Amino acid sequence: MSRWVAGVALAAALVGPGITAQSRYPVRREETVSRTLGVGGGRRLEVSTTSGSIRVSGYDGDAVEVAVRRTVWGETPADADAAETAVGLEMAETADAVRLLGHVETHAGCDWKTITRRRSLTQYHVAFDFDVRVPRGMRLRLCTVNGGEVQVAGTSGDFDIDNVNGAITLTGISGSGRAATVNGAVSVVFAENPKSASAFKSVNGDLDVIFQRNLAADLLMKTFNGGLFTDFDVTPLATPTAAVERRGGMSVYRGSRFSGFRIGGGGPEVRLDAFNGNIRVVGGVGRLF
Repeated sequence: MSRWVAGVALAAALVGPGITAQSRYPVRREETVSRTLGVGGGRRLEVSTTSGSIRVSGYDGDAVEVAVRRTVWGETPADADAAETAVGLEMAETADAVRLLGHVETHAGCDWKTITRRRSLTQYHVAFDFDVRVPRGMRLRLCTVNGGEVQVAGTSGDFDIDNVNGAITLTGISGSGRAATVNGAVSVVFAENPKSASAFKSVNGDLDVIFQRNLAADLLMKTFNGGLFTDFDVTPLATPTAAVERRGGMSVYRGSRFSGFRIGGGGPEVRLDAFNGNIRVVGGVGRLF
């Protein structure tokens, strides 16, 4: 296990490290640490941080190559010094996983319940920006909260990705999984169509997904403020019957508001859920509407 101690109990959970941090914290320090971690093989990569971006790219190699930029902002030099001893970056290897954890004291993995409870302000702010090269087939578990995008390119392993205040961009991927954010767009380009159920979600942002033209899948799509668009030939699927629950002598109907569409002969379920945004599903590498 490799542990690099840097700085902060936690900056404001909803204050990002960009313009806001620069204006509030005039003292700024930056440092990059690089590591090469053992053979990746078919193992799992987990990357988590409270503030910062995550970029993962697949390559034809065996090792996990990591570069992490730590940026510390402080109101005074003394505050920046305190930041350098309060929050840690942890790099850990087990038999089946590589874990890269920023803000490890208060964010020991992709646990959203513990992240979102914290609202305290400090005299400093720390961000960890991860750049990771992985064997293409590695499974991915990635999460960040503030101040950065999650970007993945050229991987074929399954994925499970969360962001809160930032976009998610997946390019040239071949795996299956889920990607969800609250404030930001989700953009996905499949080099090979997913072989099992997948889901993409944003509360405030568009969902743009490009599949290969030979897609065979069942799409479930839902948006509250936006439209549903596709250039595939589709067959509407029957709307699921609403479930009925008896409560206080009354019948309560719980139904899905998803619209279902079959592409080709049908196949894995692909669920696309946007609240304030458009959903666009197209085939090939042509432009999205």
